[in-house]
Amino acid sequence: MTSAVGEVGRALVGHLWRVALLGLGVLIVLSLFSLLTPDPAAAFVQCVTYAGVAATIVAAVIMILTFRCARAIEAPALVAAMATTVLTAGAGLAAAAPPSFAAALAAIAVGLGFGAYWSTTMILQRDGDGIRARGTLWYLAVWAITVAINQAMSGGGVSLYALGALGLLFSSALSIGVSLGLIVRARRATAAPAG
Repeated sequence: MTSAVGEVGRALVGHLWRVALLGLGVLIVLSLFSLLTPDPAAAFVQCVTYAGVAATIVAAVIMILTFRCARAIEAPALVAAMATTVLTAGAGLAAAAPPSFAAALAAIAVGLGFGAYWSTTMILQRDGDGIRARGTLWYLAVWAITVAINQAMSGGGVSLYALGALGLLFSSALSIGVSLGLIVRARRATAAPAG
Protein backbone atom coordinates (compact mmCIF):
# COMPACT_ATOMS: atom_id res chain seq x y z
CA MET A 1 0.00 0.00 0.00
CA THR A 2 2.81 2.41 0.92
CA SER A 3 4.62 1.77 -2.38
CA ALA A 4 1.39 2.47 -4.28
CA VAL A 5 1.00 5.81 -2.47
CA GLY A 6 4.64 6.65 -3.21
CA GLU A 7 4.14 5.71 -6.85
CA VAL A 8 1.07 7.96 -7.11
CA GLY A 9 2.99 10.79 -5.43
CA ARG A 10 5.94 10.44 -7.81
CA ALA A 11 3.64 10.30 -10.84
CA LEU A 12 1.74 13.38 -9.64
CA VAL A 13 4.89 15.40 -8.98
CA GLY A 14 6.39 14.40 -12.33
CA HIS A 15 3.20 15.26 -14.18
CA LEU A 16 2.79 18.62 -12.42
CA TRP A 17 6.45 19.47 -13.04
CA ARG A 18 6.16 18.80 -16.80
CA VAL A 19 2.91 20.80 -17.06
CA ALA A 20 4.41 23.70 -15.09
CA LEU A 21 7.56 23.79 -17.23
CA LEU A 22 5.56 23.68 -20.45
CA GLY A 23 3.23 26.44 -19.24
CA LEU A 24 6.15 28.58 -18.10
CA GLY A 25 7.91 28.11 -21.43
CA VAL A 26 4.81 29.14 -23.38
CA LEU A 27 4.30 32.21 -21.17
CA ILE A 28 7.93 33.28 -21.60
CA VAL A 29 7.78 32.97 -25.38
CA LEU A 30 4.45 34.83 -25.56
CA SER A 31 5.72 37.54 -23.22
CA LEU A 32 8.88 38.07 -25.24
CA PHE A 33 6.92 38.21 -28.47
CA SER A 34 4.40 40.68 -27.08
CA LEU A 35 7.21 42.99 -25.92
CA LEU A 36 8.08 43.55 -29.59
CA THR A 37 4.71 45.20 -30.26
CA PRO A 38 3.51 48.77 -29.61
CA ASP A 39 0.90 47.55 -27.04
CA PRO A 40 2.45 44.60 -25.17
CA ALA A 41 -0.55 43.90 -22.88
CA ALA A 42 -3.05 43.70 -25.75
CA ALA A 43 -0.61 41.66 -27.83
CA PHE A 44 -0.06 39.22 -24.95
CA VAL A 45 -3.81 38.64 -24.49
CA GLN A 46 -4.22 38.15 -28.24
CA CYS A 47 -1.27 35.72 -28.34
CA VAL A 48 -2.72 33.72 -25.45
CA THR A 49 -6.05 33.55 -27.28
CA TYR A 50 -4.40 32.32 -30.48
CA ALA A 51 -2.28 29.83 -28.52
CA GLY A 52 -5.43 28.46 -26.87
CA VAL A 53 -7.17 28.06 -30.23
CA ALA A 54 -4.08 26.39 -31.70
CA ALA A 55 -3.81 24.03 -28.71
CA THR A 56 -7.49 23.08 -29.10
CA ILE A 57 -7.04 22.35 -32.81
CA VAL A 58 -3.87 20.31 -32.22
CA ALA A 59 -5.58 18.35 -29.42
CA ALA A 60 -8.55 17.62 -31.71
CA VAL A 61 -6.28 16.38 -34.51
CA ILE A 62 -4.33 14.20 -32.09
CA MET A 63 -7.58 12.76 -30.68
CA ILE A 64 -8.93 11.95 -34.14
CA LEU A 65 -5.67 10.30 -35.23
CA THR A 66 -5.01 8.30 -32.05
CA PHE A 67 -8.35 7.45 -30.43
CA ARG A 68 -8.14 3.80 -31.56
CA CYS A 69 -4.59 3.31 -30.24
CA ALA A 70 -4.41 1.07 -27.19
CA ARG A 71 -2.97 2.74 -24.11
CA ALA A 72 -2.16 1.44 -20.67
CA ILE A 73 -4.65 2.13 -17.90
CA GLU A 74 -2.68 2.75 -14.73
CA ALA A 75 -4.32 3.99 -11.54
CA PRO A 76 -1.36 6.19 -10.46
CA ALA A 77 -1.42 8.09 -13.76
CA LEU A 78 -5.20 8.53 -13.56
CA VAL A 79 -4.97 9.75 -9.96
CA ALA A 80 -2.24 12.20 -11.03
CA ALA A 81 -4.49 13.44 -13.84
CA MET A 82 -7.37 13.94 -11.40
CA ALA A 83 -5.14 15.83 -8.96
CA THR A 84 -3.85 18.06 -11.75
CA THR A 85 -7.42 18.70 -12.84
CA VAL A 86 -8.48 19.71 -9.33
CA LEU A 87 -5.48 22.01 -8.89
CA THR A 88 -5.88 23.76 -12.25
CA ALA A 89 -9.65 24.05 -11.77
CA GLY A 90 -9.07 25.65 -8.38
CA ALA A 91 -6.67 28.16 -9.91
CA GLY A 92 -9.09 28.92 -12.74
CA LEU A 93 -12.05 29.31 -10.42
CA ALA A 94 -10.09 31.73 -8.26
CA ALA A 95 -9.85 34.05 -11.28
CA ALA A 96 -13.46 33.65 -12.45
CA ALA A 97 -16.70 35.09 -11.19
CA PRO A 98 -18.39 32.32 -9.20
CA PRO A 99 -21.61 30.92 -10.66
CA SER A 100 -24.62 30.18 -8.49
CA PHE A 101 -24.35 27.11 -6.28
CA ALA A 102 -27.14 25.31 -8.16
CA ALA A 103 -25.55 25.99 -11.55
CA ALA A 104 -22.12 24.88 -10.27
CA LEU A 105 -23.59 21.69 -8.80
CA ALA A 106 -25.43 20.96 -12.06
CA ALA A 107 -22.25 21.48 -14.13
CA ILE A 108 -20.32 19.13 -11.83
CA ALA A 109 -23.06 16.47 -11.86
CA VAL A 110 -23.43 16.57 -15.65
CA GLY A 111 -19.63 16.47 -16.07
CA LEU A 112 -19.24 13.49 -13.74
CA GLY A 113 -22.11 11.68 -15.48
CA PHE A 114 -20.74 12.29 -18.97
CA GLY A 115 -17.25 11.31 -17.77
CA ALA A 116 -18.43 8.07 -16.19
CA TYR A 117 -20.36 7.23 -19.35
CA TRP A 118 -17.46 8.20 -21.59
CA SER A 119 -15.22 5.74 -19.74
CA THR A 120 -17.60 2.93 -20.79
CA THR A 121 -17.08 3.70 -24.48
CA MET A 122 -13.53 2.34 -24.36
CA ILE A 123 -12.70 -1.30 -24.95
CA LEU A 124 -10.53 -2.71 -22.15
CA GLN A 125 -8.18 -5.64 -22.74
CA ARG A 126 -5.79 -7.54 -20.54
CA ASP A 127 -2.17 -7.16 -21.54
CA GLY A 128 -0.05 -9.37 -19.34
CA ASP A 129 -0.59 -8.09 -15.81
CA GLY A 130 -1.96 -4.75 -16.97
CA ILE A 131 -5.02 -3.37 -18.72
CA ARG A 132 -5.04 -1.49 -22.02
CA ALA A 133 -7.89 0.65 -23.35
CA ARG A 134 -8.80 1.43 -26.94
CA GLY A 135 -11.33 4.01 -28.09
CA THR A 136 -14.31 3.21 -30.29
CA LEU A 137 -16.19 5.42 -32.74
CA TRP A 138 -18.72 6.02 -29.97
CA TYR A 139 -15.84 7.16 -27.75
CA LEU A 140 -14.92 9.72 -30.42
CA ALA A 141 -18.57 10.83 -30.75
CA VAL A 142 -18.92 11.34 -26.98
CA TRP A 143 -15.64 13.29 -27.01
CA ALA A 144 -17.00 15.58 -29.75
CA ILE A 145 -20.23 16.13 -27.78
CA THR A 146 -18.33 16.98 -24.60
CA VAL A 147 -16.06 19.41 -26.44
CA ALA A 148 -19.14 21.12 -27.91
CA ILE A 149 -20.81 21.32 -24.48
CA ASN A 150 -17.65 22.70 -22.91
CA GLN A 151 -17.28 25.34 -25.63
CA ALA A 152 -20.92 26.35 -25.23
CA MET A 153 -20.57 26.58 -21.45
CA SER A 154 -17.37 28.59 -21.83
CA GLY A 155 -19.20 31.21 -23.84
CA GLY A 156 -17.83 29.98 -27.16
CA GLY A 157 -14.70 32.09 -26.71
CA VAL A 158 -16.61 35.14 -25.47
CA SER A 159 -15.35 36.49 -22.16
CA LEU A 160 -18.34 35.56 -20.01
CA TYR A 161 -16.82 34.78 -16.62
CA ALA A 162 -19.77 32.97 -15.03
CA LEU A 163 -20.20 30.73 -18.10
CA GLY A 164 -16.43 30.18 -18.15
CA ALA A 165 -16.53 28.95 -14.55
CA LEU A 166 -19.37 26.55 -15.43
CA GLY A 167 -17.36 25.23 -18.39
CA LEU A 168 -14.36 24.78 -16.13
CA LEU A 169 -16.42 22.90 -13.55
CA PHE A 170 -18.02 20.73 -16.25
CA SER A 171 -14.72 19.84 -17.94
CA SER A 172 -12.97 19.18 -14.62
CA ALA A 173 -15.80 16.90 -13.44
CA LEU A 174 -15.75 15.20 -16.86
CA SER A 175 -12.04 14.44 -16.51
CA ILE A 176 -12.52 13.12 -12.98
CA GLY A 177 -15.52 11.02 -14.08
CA VAL A 178 -13.54 9.41 -16.92
CA SER A 179 -10.59 8.67 -14.65
CA LEU A 180 -12.73 7.18 -11.87
CA GLY A 181 -14.72 5.15 -14.39
CA LEU A 182 -11.54 3.73 -15.95
CA ILE A 183 -10.05 2.92 -12.55
CA VAL A 184 -13.20 1.00 -11.55
CA ARG A 185 -13.42 -0.81 -14.91
CA ALA A 186 -9.70 -1.69 -14.88
CA ARG A 187 -9.95 -3.08 -11.34
CA ARG A 188 -12.94 -5.20 -12.33
CA ALA A 189 -11.14 -6.45 -15.45
CA THR A 190 -8.06 -7.32 -13.39
CA ALA A 191 -10.16 -9.16 -10.79
CA ALA A 192 -12.11 -11.13 -13.43
CA PRO A 193 -10.72 -14.52 -14.41
CA ALA A 194 -8.77 -14.49 -17.69
CA GLY A 195 -10.82 -15.78 -20.55
